[in-house]
Amino acid sequence: MQYKKVYLAGPLFTREEQLIRRQDVAQLRENFPDTTFFSPLEVELSVDDPSVTNAESTHDFYFRSDLSAIKEADLLIVDLANDDNGTLLELGIGYGLGKQYIIINSDFRLCETSGMHRNSFVRGVEKEALLVTNSMDEVIDFLHSCI
Repeated sequence: MQYKKVYLAGPLFTREEQLIRRQDVAQLRENFPDTTFFSPLEVELSVDDPSVTNAESTHDFYFRSDLSAIKEADLLIVDLANDDNGTLLELGIGYGLGKQYIIINSDFRLCETSGMHRNSFVRGVEKEALLVTNSMDEVIDFLHSCI
């Protein structure tokens, strides 16, 4: 695969969303062992870090960690299910930095309507993706074709 560092973005606020993100990154790592995959879900805040003293510094820690990983990434894989504001921001930053990206619409309602209910600006960014799909298997097939 031509991509050496890949950032995975998607909603993380329910047990199911976290399970999906964990399954996605495991599947990607299994298929592409020579690629580094960054999942914000896997970033652990060290309670020994003296800079983290309250909720605000915790937010700062995660922001800096994720922003750094986006900047270093060759590719973003973004699940736009439920238009999570953090995920949209990650995509927007990647887009602004000229990163290539793949969009997954894991919410089946987005596939049934071809995303037509989505905000027009987000829809425009979606149209410039390397791939828009509802399946991690299709993402993996696409990435194998890039080898």
